[in-house]
Amino acid sequence: GFGDHLSPIFSNISETLDISLLSKKDAMNLIRKPVEGSLSYQDKTVQKIYQLSGGYPFYVQYLCHTLVSEINLHIRRSEAVPEDMDRVIQHIIRNPVGHIQETWKSLPWEAKSALAALAHTQIALDEYTEPSDVFETIKERQFLKTAKRRSSSVIKGDYRKGLAQVKEKTPQLLDFDKLNPDRIRFNINIFRDWIRYHFQSGEFIEESEVGRNEGRGRNKWMAISLSVIGLLLMLFAGYKYFTSDFTDPDGAITGIRKDYIIGETIDYTIK
Repeated sequence: GFGDHLSPIFSNISETLDISLLSKKDAMNLIRKPVEGSLSYQDKTVQKIYQLSGGYPFYVQYLCHTLVSEINLHIRRSEAVPEDMDRVIQHIIRNPVGHIQETWKSLPWEAKSALAALAHTQIALDEYTEPSDVFETIKERQFLKTAKRRSSSVIKGDYRKGLAQVKEKTPQLLDFDKLNPDRIRFNINIFRDWIRYHFQSGEFIEESEVGRNEGRGRNKWMAISLSVIGLLLMLFAGYKYFTSDFTDPDGAITGIRKDYIIGETIDYTIK
């Protein structure tokens, strides 16, 4: 069937993150060539994959792999049209790979808040956001903690701090307007879509941070508990060992080992 000759495609692609972006021409070759003769892409479909991935090799491959899977399982035709990408986006934002989640987890809350504000301000894939619109989103959706009760200068300071953190940790994620660096858009738009879906307001970010900290606390106390249990088992085993009767193989010598107490000499008494 149709799916039989497409299913092996991309199957050996490693989900690793490359550090450089592909040119538009190279990205289009990466999209089209692996399925040449089996699956064709409309030009607008290729353009949408490029905009969603930002030319990042990992995301180009990830989007194409998911698209081929959707075509095999549900669409079942030999041409990929722009509308097919809607299914791909919905699948990815609901079932993201670990890289998306781990990247998000690695960011401080100011960076997360700045990205969430940008994600909910930027509507079109190629649209730069205006700073005033972003600050309005921050206030409306409470993306920087207690934004309604804080001065504009503090909010702007935290927002700029968050952007600096993003540039340091994930420099390829955002695109800054060369003429006006305050105008920003997402370079990897599938990340923007994932944020928009999962983090509707600052409350969602705070809840995820609390859950993360609680998880760390649970792991810490679990490790402590296991250490205590291990220590108790070791002490009990030592107690049993040093208070047990012992007999040599021939039964000739029998003795009692006194209770083992730290600091005392163990007395081996032979009867």
